[in-house]
Amino acid sequence: MALLTIFAMLAMVAASSDAQSVVYNTSFDKAATISGWDKYIQSTECPCPTASVNMASKAAARTGSAGVAVSISVTATQGWHVQLQSPQFNLSASKLYTACFWVRTSKGSATVHMSLLEFAGYVFIRGANLLAATNWQQVCINDFQPPSGSTVYYTLDLGLIQGTLYVDDFTLTSRPDSSAEDNNYVNKTNVAARIEKYRKGDFSIKFVNKTTNKPITGKLASLKLRLSQHDFPFGSAMEWWGVPAAQLDWYLATAKKHFNAMVPEWSFKWPAYEPVKGQYQNTYNYLINNHIKFATANDFVLSRGHTLEWYLDDAGFVNHWSHQDGCDAYRTYLRNRITRELSLFKGKFQAYDVFNEVLHTRQFVSDCPGMWPGILYDGFRWAAAADPTAQLCLNEYDLITGDDWQGMLQLVKDMLANKVPIHCIGVQAYTSTSQVPRPTPAYMKPRLDQLASLNLSIYITEFNFMTGWEGNTPVWGGTQAQHAALYDEYLRFWFSVPYIKGILMWGFWDSSNWIRNGGLYTANGTAKAAAATVASLWGSTWNTTTTATNVALSSKGVYGPTRGFYGKYVYEVTLGSKKFSGTVRFPAANGTAQTAVVYL
Repeated sequence: MALLTIFAMLAMVAASSDAQSVVYNTSFDKAATISGWDKYIQSTECPCPTASVNMASKAAARTGSAGVAVSISVTATQGWHVQLQSPQFNLSASKLYTACFWVRTSKGSATVHMSLLEFAGYVFIRGANLLAATNWQQVCINDFQPPSGSTVYYTLDLGLIQGTLYVDDFTLTSRPDSSAEDNNYVNKTNVAARIEKYRKGDFSIKFVNKTTNKPITGKLASLKLRLSQHDFPFGSAMEWWGVPAAQLDWYLATAKKHFNAMVPEWSFKWPAYEPVKGQYQNTYNYLINNHIKFATANDFVLSRGHTLEWYLDDAGFVNHWSHQDGCDAYRTYLRNRITRELSLFKGKFQAYDVFNEVLHTRQFVSDCPGMWPGILYDGFRWAAAADPTAQLCLNEYDLITGDDWQGMLQLVKDMLANKVPIHCIGVQAYTSTSQVPRPTPAYMKPRLDQLASLNLSIYITEFNFMTGWEGNTPVWGGTQAQHAALYDEYLRFWFSVPYIKGILMWGFWDSSNWIRNGGLYTANGTAKAAAATVASLWGSTWNTTTTATNVALSSKGVYGPTRGFYGKYVYEVTLGSKKFSGTVRFPAANGTAQTAVVYL
């Protein structure tokens, strides 16, 4: 195919391989003596785009005096029909490279696609998408490790955008290959050592006479201390809708057996919660009488609200009443929604996904000029004002199973710079064994580290395993043993990472799992091998039980310290001829050395 090629002359501001690992950067300030940047506009196989490119636009300057402005009045049928292309780079196979453009739009939002290509044969290697808005944001190809002798270049594919996109400050940086370090981090020995270090504490119990309020000294005839519930949240999406009456008791008993945290799967999403304006009371009652009641009765350590808003490009969301009265009305509706729910569920949900998957879809707000990112910032502020105790999160996919962590990094940095009260990142971790490269724990580790650099809590909020896709349906097509092995590998890894604060599955049985055959249980309630693995990890491998007789107490009535997993413990004590029992808590928030008081 023929392309109209126009060469642009630009100044390279800096090019080095210094300690900062900057390979190349340019602010596009001077169209002088350095060639290599090209702009391409499709001129055959029409309909053709109508576009222009200004390589020295003052309006496109993020830093310095100029940038690149790409204006498109008639869009193309393919994004690459209008393309900005970098110079060619010869990269070393011993390093990882990250290349980034800064982009913004003149108004509204648009999807910008960045590509990495092999120069020989115009071979596509990797791509990344970013939803650009009127504020500057980065789009990057992250951590590319080239084969030996690779010559590559980077492009922005803009042909599907109508309007003006501004581009500035291209950077190409390198870092040493960390794969050896990452593989060492995830080996079984180191995983077990981190679990021992970060998920356990040294616990003591001080026994006090409840009548005299004085320490009990001497000896206990016997003492048993058993972990009954972890402090670390491990949960699942749950929904009472659709569970046959004959299976409801089994469903609830199974959830109680495996989990200490939960999140509504569908009922808290706005179209399900309030399908008609003002008609939310029935769903509110349903959530209170099912999700909240069950979590409270079983002393769950975490209940999450998912999600307050989701700009999904789906009929149920696109046609929701909140989108039918224009942009100004929508803003009022969303404020009322967030304020009302955070007030109604205060103390019932401890964490919320305020927005869901905004890196990938912003339906509706994309068509409201100037609304993004202000509506994002305001949504979090409204939530914090209604419930200052709540943990407020962004929930997103492809952060650790792909390379969209860079977009999340920039988005959250912008939020923090604007003093937006965000506390956590919900990381979806749907893992496919057929994905190339496969998102192994070693693959996930550097991506998790990047997210952790924001100093926010990290939750694995959605995960299940799949072997691939059949049409639009994800499926598990492997053996039960393979399925169980994945649960064993990934749960151990995530539990060992100190900054991960909780793990939640997205459904635990086949009848309520969006991945075909992806549950721990079959549709008829039969346990799979993975169910036994999960039960064994949390109930046996990661359990603490201490049994002792003729137990000497200190002069202050203290037994211990004894080492165990953070959580709620059941104690059984024999003092003389009397037996006592009860519960005591050692939460992680109280530190690595704790003393609880028990009155006998």
